[in-house]
Amino acid sequence: MVAPLRVRRIGLLLVGLLTAVALSVAPYLRPVSAQGLTHPQHATASTQHATSNLGQPQSHAPFPQGRRRNSHRQPLSGNEGTQYNPIFAGYEAVDWFAYKEIAATWTVPLVYDVGLLPAATSQWIGFDGNSLEQPGCDYSPLVQTGTDSDVNIRGQVSYYGWYEVNEPEYDANCHIIGDHDLINNYFQGVTINANDQINASISLSGNTFYFAFDDVTQKYDRVVSYTWSTSYTYKEYSAQFVIERPTDPNTNQIYNLAVFETTSFTGCDLKWVSGQWHPINYGSYFDDWMTRNGNPTDPILAFADTSTFTGSSFTIDFLRGS
Repeated sequence: MVAPLRVRRIGLLLVGLLTAVALSVAPYLRPVSAQGLTHPQHATASTQHATSNLGQPQSHAPFPQGRRRNSHRQPLSGNEGTQYNPIFAGYEAVDWFAYKEIAATWTVPLVYDVGLLPAATSQWIGFDGNSLEQPGCDYSPLVQTGTDSDVNIRGQVSYYGWYEVNEPEYDANCHIIGDHDLINNYFQGVTINANDQINASISLSGNTFYFAFDDVTQKYDRVVSYTWSTSYTYKEYSAQFVIERPTDPNTNQIYNLAVFETTSFTGCDLKWVSGQWHPINYGSYFDDWMTRNGNPTDPILAFADTSTFTGSSFTIDFLRGS
């Protein structure tokens, strides 16, 4: 899915200076063409973590243990400030009232080879990346769809779309103690490139999730579904619109963050159980800043630019890869 950072004016001036430096050197970084690359088939559930090479399915997992929100605290109304973590940058909405659908539009960012390889950045929307622990063990899986912009150890760039359902594992007291993928697949039949416009949504009906993925630029539009038989009732309590640096599923190590151009999320909306659509800031929400180890004093890797936040749109800026 903590003290706000934006309260100190000197901190904002420093971020502005670092951002200006990053933008000034960007034209001199070496973009690597993804043309001619062959994307491996996404593995089946039984073999999906057979390799750690970038371009294979990555682990878009919940926050590490210890980044769990208090399941017995009612979220505040409105802006809850800034949170820090080593994985995400973007915005999150949190409420006990279950969400039924999430939608957003973004542009696949161009990434660069600057020597910190391998490196990756994922752009995605989804439910319960914040890993809320629910009283009574209400079933709250991690459900995501997005795009990856990866640079492998040879400096080759690949772009692809994916969707995933990740199941939490509970102990006898309904505390999350682990998780594993139920499905982790590529969208097949499309070559995604930097600067493609993506419209994506996830909807929930009973125990079936519907993933709609539209690459407007490539005129590729797919809807896939996933149904799982369970005694739990699916309830989604948090929703994310984020950029992530994925984790190597074999080593559990977080990849370097690939250098990416400023990324905009627009049309960020949520359908509540009432059936009404609302922007991120309709209820409780906060912005995420990605730092090296998840601490406020760590070097900032990427951050949600709060000055651009309208409730349904915002930008995410890159500062450093590790």
